[in-house]
Amino acid sequence: RVATNDELEGVADSLNLMGNQIIHFQQSLQEKNIQMEMLLENVTHDLKTPISLIQLYANGMKDGMDDGSFLDTIIDENQQMSDMVNRLLYLSRIDKNQFDTVEIDLSDRVSKLVNKYDMLAKERQIEICSSLEDNLKILGREELLQSLFANLITNSIKYSTGKEIVINLSRRINVIIFMIMNDIENTELDIEKIWMPYYVGEQSRNKKLSGTGLGLSIVQRICETQGYSIDCSIEGSKIVFAVEIPV
Repeated sequence: RVATNDELEGVADSLNLMGNQIIHFQQSLQEKNIQMEMLLENVTHDLKTPISLIQLYANGMKDGMDDGSFLDTIIDENQQMSDMVNRLLYLSRIDKNQFDTVEIDLSDRVSKLVNKYDMLAKERQIEICSSLEDNLKILGREELLQSLFANLITNSIKYSTGKEIVINLSRRINVIIFMIMNDIENTELDIEKIWMPYYVGEQSRNKKLSGTGLGLSIVQRICETQGYSIDCSIEGSKIVFAVEIPV
C-alpha cells in the first residue's frame, strides 16, 4: 500500500481494489470452467451408454435377432437421452429467466406435490409428514418454483435411509420458509460440493428416481436467479434443506 496522504494514495487504493477484484473474478472463472469441464465429461459419459445400446439393439433388429424387447429398450434409452438434454436446456433457460411472473399459492403448490410423490414414498415404506401453513402466496415464476420443490422432494425420497420425510412451509416476518429433512447414512457429505452436477455423496435407493445428476444444481440455480436463499446442513443423522423466499 502506498501511504502518501494525497491523490496518489487514493489512486493506489483504487488500483489495489481493482487488482483484487480481477483476481477474484479469475478464480471464479477458473472454478466455473472446471465445473463446466466436469459437467461435459459426465454428460458425455452418461450419453455413451444409451447411444451404444441403441446402436447395438438396432443392429440386432436389422440382423433378425429381436426377441420382442429390442424396440422397447431403444425407446427407453432414447427417453433417457432426451431427459438429460431437456435438463441441460432447462438449466440454460433458468439463467435467461424465460418464465412469466404470476401470483402463486405456495401452500397449495407444495400440498399437491406432496400428494403427487406420496405413492413413490410409500413404495419405499417412507411416510411424508408435512406441516403447511395455509394461504401463503407470492409473486413468482410458477414453473421454477414447481421445479425447485419437486427436485427437493424427489431428492429426499431418492436418498432417504429412514422411514420419514419431514416437510414444513411457514411464514416468518418477510420470508416464507420451505424446509425438508430426511435421514441419511453418510453424515460426512461435503456440503459445498452437494450442489455440483453429478456429485454423489449417497447412493440412490430408488431406481424410479435415478435422475440425471442435475437436480440439486437446478435447485441452486433457481435460488440464485430468483433471489431466494437456500441452506443445507447435517443435523445428527439427518440432512436438512431450507429455502427462504422473500415476500
